[in-house]
Formats: sequence, C-alpha cells, structure tokens
Amino acid sequence: MPREPPVCNESRSSTASSRKRRGLACERCRSRKQKCLPGQESRCRNCQRADERCETIERSSNEIHLER
Repeated sequence: MPREPPVCNESRSSTASSRKRRGLACERCRSRKQKCLPGQESRCRNCQRADERCETIERSSNEIHLER
C-alpha cells in the first residue's frame, strides 16, 4: 500500500511571506557572501580577523529584493 504524505495545516507561502529580510551585512561580508556576525567595537568578527574596515550601507527592503 502506498503511503500518503503527511498533512500540514500551515502553508509554506504564508510563513515565507511574513518573514522580512534585513540588509545588515557589512560590505566585505556581503561581497564574500559570508555570515556577518557582530564582534567587539564597531566591526564584525570577519573584519576584525582580517583587520579591515567594517562598512555597512543601509539598504531598503526594495533594494535587497532587487539584488537577488
């Protein structure tokens, strides 16, 4: 007898559309596609390790969507 897939009461599209992405990664992490984790002072961990400047440019949600 074939198994029936489990029934889920919540649709995936409703949970995915309720989430909002935030453009918080610094420019170095964004260009290297790394996770930008907060560090000490005003630099992220990756920029601290590389001894680089950590620059964050605020982006609107519309700009983030257009980059994809």
